[in-house]
Amino acid sequence: MTQLILTVMICLTFTNNATFAKIQESSQNAKQEVKQTRPFKVFMILFAKNFGECERGFTNYMRSRGINIEYTIRDCNGQLSGCPLEKYIAEAKQMQPDLIYTWGTPVTSRVAGVMGEIDPEKHITKIPIIALPIANPIGADLTTKMKNPTGRNLAGVSQMMSVVEQIRAIRIYGDFKRIGAIYTPYEPNISTFIDEWHREAQRLKGTKEEFEFVSYQIGLDASGKLDRSSIPKLLKKLLENNIQFLYMGPDTAILEHRDLIIDWCLENKIPIFASSELTINKVKPTLGFFSRFYHVGQLAGLIAEKILLKRYGNSKEKFPGKVFQFQTLKHMSYTVNVEDGIKMGQPPPIVLIKFAEIIKREAEE
Repeated sequence: MTQLILTVMICLTFTNNATFAKIQESSQNAKQEVKQTRPFKVFMILFAKNFGECERGFTNYMRSRGINIEYTIRDCNGQLSGCPLEKYIAEAKQMQPDLIYTWGTPVTSRVAGVMGEIDPEKHITKIPIIALPIANPIGADLTTKMKNPTGRNLAGVSQMMSVVEQIRAIRIYGDFKRIGAIYTPYEPNISTFIDEWHREAQRLKGTKEEFEFVSYQIGLDASGKLDRSSIPKLLKKLLENNIQFLYMGPDTAILEHRDLIIDWCLENKIPIFASSELTINKVKPTLGFFSRFYHVGQLAGLIAEKILLKRYGNSKEKFPGKVFQFQTLKHMSYTVNVEDGIKMGQPPPIVLIKFAEIIKREAEE
């Protein structure tokens, strides 16, 4: 078994490093000579008010490549309700930048439109858009398939690995047969991942890799917010189902109540698996498996470079499918919370510790 785990880890590391090297090779080369008669204009529509790791990765990549860019930055101040996206869309259409950068699924869906509901009057359809980080582009109806042409002006980067790859990551930690989750009802990213977990559990039924996946949706209170009082009840139901691992996906709303979940998991010795950088930073789970936002921004920069410099090869399409598609960064990061694992009586295997970043729970958390 140990030899099998070692083989899996070595294969993952080789693939990840080989893929990531392409970005590093581009960004670390001497600044190229870019023939620009003017700075390229990039219109950024962010969810949060401040620059994050994605933006730092993107702008640093552009700077390292010697590409002169003039940024116009708009944001939603961390809230979609009240965000003047219609105003930003109108402004971008009037400005006609060379590229539009959108952060996250909700912003991108409203700016670019989802498949089957794209309206040139409401959405931006003629200016190239680079979207990131998009947890589930297929589930969000932004594309039909990863690494396939979107058939329009939209390209992007997902920070998430498939459910199959997430399950493999958990199995490197241990052979768990019952995994559970609680999730919020109004974030499409997490709902689609929960559905995929159920489908994968059904697909593997009757095989050596069979496992059970149990999930419960958190209810809302009278004001339409998450009902905090229902969380302990749902966690108790998971315990009654004898779950061995708790899955926490790209579900930002639930993080407001992470104290309840962390305390429950420590008390009942249930390890936590998280698959997004934000969740890992906030929760400090037993096991994390994710793409770093900085690297996601770098990959988006690589794609944007091709768009801005029109490096489309022989294609005469306005939005060539080889560039305008959703990609996933294969350079993944593992984190393990060794202290929590020991407290739960389930310390991570030594082979995983050799590859993973060790994280600790801070006192204030």
